[in-house]
Amino acid sequence: MQKTRIVNQLKSLYSSGSDSTVCAEAVALYGQLVRKKWPVVVSSIKPELDLCMEWLSAERDFVRQITALRLIQVICNGASTTMYLYILNILNCLRTPLRSSLLEMRETTASTLEISLELVLLHEDSARVMLLDNIYQELLYNYGLGSIEGYHAALLLCQAMLVHGGNYMQIHYSDVSKMVLEQKDHKSPVVRNVAIGLLPILAHFSPSEFASIEINGKQLMSTVCGYLIETAEKLQVDSRVAFLALGNIAQCCSSDFQPFLEPIARIIKNGLFVYANATSKQKPECKQTSSAILQTISILASAMGAELTPHMYEIIDLMFVGGLSEELCDSLNALLDNVSQLRPAIHDRLLNVISLILVNAPFRQDEPAIDEIEQRLGFASLHHTVPVIRNSSKNRKNAILKNSKVTSVKKAAKDISVTQEAIVFALQTLARFDFSQENLSEFVRNAVMQYVGNSSAAVRKAAIQTVVTLLLTNPMYAETEGPGAEVGSEAIQRIVTVAATDIDSGVRLVAIQALKQESQLDFYLSNEQNIKSLLLLVNDEMFEMRLSVINVIGRLAAMNPGNAVSSIHRLSSQLLMELEFANTTNEHEECIQLLMELTQVAERWMKPCINDIFIAILPRINNSPPRLSSKFLDMVTTIAQVSGGVLKPHSNHLMSTIVGVLNTHTSGPVCLSALRALSSCASYCGMAIDSYLEYPRLFSTLTAILRGHPDDEIRSGVVQTIGALGAVDPHRYKRITDAYPGAQRSTNGDINGT
Repeated sequence: MQKTRIVNQLKSLYSSGSDSTVCAEAVALYGQLVRKKWPVVVSSIKPELDLCMEWLSAERDFVRQITALRLIQVICNGASTTMYLYILNILNCLRTPLRSSLLEMRETTASTLEISLELVLLHEDSARVMLLDNIYQELLYNYGLGSIEGYHAALLLCQAMLVHGGNYMQIHYSDVSKMVLEQKDHKSPVVRNVAIGLLPILAHFSPSEFASIEINGKQLMSTVCGYLIETAEKLQVDSRVAFLALGNIAQCCSSDFQPFLEPIARIIKNGLFVYANATSKQKPECKQTSSAILQTISILASAMGAELTPHMYEIIDLMFVGGLSEELCDSLNALLDNVSQLRPAIHDRLLNVISLILVNAPFRQDEPAIDEIEQRLGFASLHHTVPVIRNSSKNRKNAILKNSKVTSVKKAAKDISVTQEAIVFALQTLARFDFSQENLSEFVRNAVMQYVGNSSAAVRKAAIQTVVTLLLTNPMYAETEGPGAEVGSEAIQRIVTVAATDIDSGVRLVAIQALKQESQLDFYLSNEQNIKSLLLLVNDEMFEMRLSVINVIGRLAAMNPGNAVSSIHRLSSQLLMELEFANTTNEHEECIQLLMELTQVAERWMKPCINDIFIAILPRINNSPPRLSSKFLDMVTTIAQVSGGVLKPHSNHLMSTIVGVLNTHTSGPVCLSALRALSSCASYCGMAIDSYLEYPRLFSTLTAILRGHPDDEIRSGVVQTIGALGAVDPHRYKRITDAYPGAQRSTNGDINGT
């Protein structure tokens, strides 16, 4: 009844047609219900499809038509079997909105057609070809209209057929390519952008034919790439699409793309150079073009690999003119992954920019003598950004141009404002890239560590994460002596101090979780002063903080038992005291979780305390609320896995308690925790087999839960528990159950049935 009401409310919302946003949200929710296969929704799909086709055919309300298209999309995604029968009618209904004067209507119709084509491909060969022929004829009809709407509709159909129409467009490849080339210079930016976007799709559809076919006596690939290079060079609105199109074509036709690398490198340099010299008013538009250029470099790097190397040395400096950004980092990562020869140059420039942001100084000061020696030896230097140029008039002219560009880069770098966000991103970038082959000890000490005490919490968090990442990834900090060990010890001590004293709880949590993630830092953490500082956090106001610091302290016991073990024992006694005097369920629950964490991470050192913990929690299992009883049983599971021998003297009391819980709670988290505890006791404490004999009703209880409970997790737990308890002699078991008529009646059918 409730599901029917929900569906009816959604229908009333998207049928009203009053607000496009409300209708879109209602359709999205209806799509989720379609995927859930609610019976009331499945039965409503056909009437809704009929309504959609009615709105598309007769309705002139824009909102209702858009809603109908969205409804068809969500039904196609969630109920493809039903849509399979309606596909011909739906394709016929899409013809009119595809030629609409409204751009959003045409684009939404094209999206609907793309989803529908996935169902067309499921038809038999003859039916599939017939449907695709109809769509192609519609494409030709729209193209023949000669209007902006007609051209746009035809190109959208072409895109849908190339991407989602299988191999059908292979026979029409030449004709479609000619159409796209004809519209690449259309006066309407809508038509022109779709045409430019179709060029890499044509390359992806058939790379070999794209590289070899001729259109109007010219090779298609040469015509397309020449046009895109010319369009990108204009640095106008279409340039962004053209740059990305060139990159995508290179990815599809990498073996034939080599001749175009030099002109593309030239327009990339010019584009970045223009951005470096742009005025404040021009910056926003130029920044978009710069982002497209950086994305293009990423694609070219993955497509062309080492062939890109000779063209990139002059471009790398220009890539930094806009400062650090996500697009720049992605592009540099792509270059590092695919063009390893550029690694030294990229690392030098990246460290230089990060250093300029953090300390307003280059990573290494200018040292001409050292730079000259490095250049002679063939090492990449931070300051040798341009390769050596031979003495000729042409090369001298190029050198002047290059030097002017480098000067503009330096000028642009000075104009970059160092904000809090820029500092955070610089720190994150330093952690993101692999500088494991660089000696960053002094840089970490003098440049990065100062931000651990910054006034901004966001900066402090980023600095802590960066320092820990650098310590973990650089092998020099894994050594126990030397300059790396000195810097590592100093950095960890500073972070521990921040974790214990910072006024922001978020910063404290980030610091302790950074120390928690790897044991590689335990050498620095395990000294007496750090352990004392960490112990202060056991009483922190945040439960997540207490849980994390207990994990760290328990792990440190293996590295420094002398200082950590006594602290662990005191901590165990403190938690038992808190458990005794806790007033609320949440306080009890947190104490149990902390004890479980401590027992798991320091099991060797916790064994003397296990008996006291067990004696404290056993009486509380039956005398606590269900949620708390579940936690106590989870603690029993942990104790059994860590030190099962401790439980043997208490086996009778423990088993009677667990069996009582299973008889009382046959569902929910308490039942699941009891099953885990029983399975662990049987596996680790030697309580198998005899449990059936001592508790004749146990087997009937387990099989009753297995047969009647709907939760798969609980049923899986029952199977695991039965397997852990083992087999029993049926004759001996029958003699015992004869003494318990109730158990015999309830287990008789189970034993015979198994």
